This record gives sequence, structure tokens and C-alpha cells, in this order.
Amino acid sequence: MAHNGGIINAKKIRAQLEADGCVFQSTSDSESILNLIALNPAASVEEKILKSLESVEGAYSLVLSLSGAPGEDGRRAPAKLVGIRDPHGFRPLCLGRIGREEDREFVIASETCALDAVGATFVRDIEPGEMVVADRSGLRSYRLRKTAPRSFCVFEYIYFARPDSDIDKLNVWRSRHNMGRQLAREYLEKVKKRGLGLVDIVVPVPDTGIAAAIGFSAESGIPYVEGLIKNRYVGRTFILPEQTARKATVEMKLNPIKENLRGMKVALIDDSIVRGTTSARLIELLRRAGAAEVHMCVSAPPITHPCYYGIDTSIRKDLIASILSEDEINRRIGTDSLHYISLEGLLKSVDDTQGERMCTACFHGRYPTDITENY
Repeated sequence: MAHNGGIINAKKIRAQLEADGCVFQSTSDSESILNLIALNPAASVEEKILKSLESVEGAYSLVLSLSGAPGEDGRRAPAKLVGIRDPHGFRPLCLGRIGREEDREFVIASETCALDAVGATFVRDIEPGEMVVADRSGLRSYRLRKTAPRSFCVFEYIYFARPDSDIDKLNVWRSRHNMGRQLAREYLEKVKKRGLGLVDIVVPVPDTGIAAAIGFSAESGIPYVEGLIKNRYVGRTFILPEQTARKATVEMKLNPIKENLRGMKVALIDDSIVRGTTSARLIELLRRAGAAEVHMCVSAPPITHPCYYGIDTSIRKDLIASILSEDEINRRIGTDSLHYISLEGLLKSVDDTQGERMCTACFHGRYPTDITENY
């Protein structure tokens, strides 16, 4: 089983299973799901899964590969490929197909870019609260017994998903480009009100800031310039557990192009500010490279609350926007000015102006599920 998400009542489920004699081999919440399925007395594997997930709360996009178990007659049941998306649809999951209609093979993945990599054709997104089962007889769809309002994680569009993916009929690159355009509109309005001068160049923080920076440049008319080069062999920094490790990794990850930055007033476009340590280091890099001014523009609103649905954004006291005002953050990270996209502007960028389809709890603390009992 592969699991993308976070089970908010995993400790409660684990305690119940251990009381029933279940022995765990890890601390993963995914193991709780596997044990629930294995111990469920239902006759069919489909019913085992559906019944087991009735007690699971939180985010889960699951893919299970099931080898056929031998029956009483010694014959093995057909192998199955199963994909499940929680009722809120927090995390992405899609269905693809390889081959012709008569000898097709199904593929299940988080993002459509994975289908491209294996030569599969995109069929459709797996719906929130849906389970699909593929075997030799074809494809079947089931509905989970729980229902819930759609709450797709908007951070997938901001940062996590690959820009070459389409999720729930929305292209990730286009969404980030829209965020950049909206951010530029809000930035220009603020600059005009305060009677401030414009910057000389727009510089992205690669890679997730690139599409937003292109959109910002297109909307504002300010030239787009590469000012930072990314080391392709260093992973994402904000999910590292220790601050010293994050700082050391940032120093290895990005290097400035001094020729493009020297003497320039820079609009630095980044996808988000979580703890602020990465941002402060970036500003320091640009100033050492000769930038005259650095104005940071962020395509996510201030992150003030933790995520319990599969993104490690830490506890509240470590989230810089939960303890400092925008002006205080500006001084802490060393920028000449700081501009966040508004929540309304973000939702407009992902075609959810009413805020009915996206989970935005990390910006305001109104969670789609009840977390108080579990945390």
C-alpha cells in the first residue's frame, strides 16, 4: 500500500488495535490502515476496505496492489489494483490506462505527470470518497460510506504538486501563473497607494516560484530575470526536521547570479514563507550578490496554523506568521518590503472564488475535520 496524507485519529485506531492484540512494526499511520483491513471479517476484499475506512478520519489517497490469495480449492483469486481517495479529497489521485481497449492495463498515481512517465493515457481523476478496483475483468467503482464537503489542499497548487500535472481539471503551472498575476496586481496597488517606486527586475525562487514569477512579470511589465540557480541534487528544505539542517541545505541548494543582481531593485517571488529561516538566508544571498533592494512577494497568504493532512508545516510556535506581524516578519528576514497574496486572490487564482472546494486551514485555522480530540 502507498499512502499520501495524514490520519488524524491514527493514535486512537492504533490503541484499539493493540488492545485487540495487534503488533505494530512501525510508527506509520499507514500501518493502522493495513491492520484494519487485514483484521476486518468481511468476505470480499472490497468490503473489507470499505468497512475499515469507516473509522478512519483525515487525509488519504491510497493505492493498494493485492496479490490473489488461494481459496479452498487451491486456485488463486485475481490480483487487484485498488485506488481510494478520502471523502474530502484532500490529496490528488488519478486514473490512467496503457494499451488498447481490449488489452488495457490501468495505472493509478497521485499526479498526471506520473502517467506521462510510463506512457499511460489520463482517464479521469478519482473522485473524493471513491474507490476504484481494477482486475482482469475490468474496472469497478465504489463509494465510501462517509460523505464530506470537498476540501482539496490548496498547497498542492501553490507548492507541492509538479507544474506539469493537471489535478481536478486544473493545471498546476497555470494556477501558479495566475497566482503571480494576481500577486502583481495586489503589489502594484499597494505600491501606488504608498507612493513607492517600482523594482527593476522580477526574480523567482526556483523551482516552485518560477511560474508565479513569469505571471508577475507578465502582469506588471517588469522584466523577468534569473537571479538564483538551483542545485538539482538537493531536495526540499522546509520539511527537514532541524533548523541547522535546513540552513545548511539552503546554502547548498541555491547560488546567486551576481551579474544579474548587482545594483538592482529586486522583486523576489517565492511560493510561501513557513518558518522564515530559508527566506532570511535567501535575502542575505541576494544582498551579498550586490542587490540594491529586495522586495519579497509571496504567492501564498501567511501560514499561521499547522497542517494535519499530510504536510509537515510544524507546530504553531515555529510558524513565523503565527507569532509575528507582517512588518515584524519583514524586519526579521531582512527585506525592504514584504507582500503576501490575499486569501481571496489565491482562491481566485485556483478558480474557487467562493472557497467551497479548497482546504485553506493553514491560513486561518478553520479545519474541515474536528481535530481537537485527536491533537
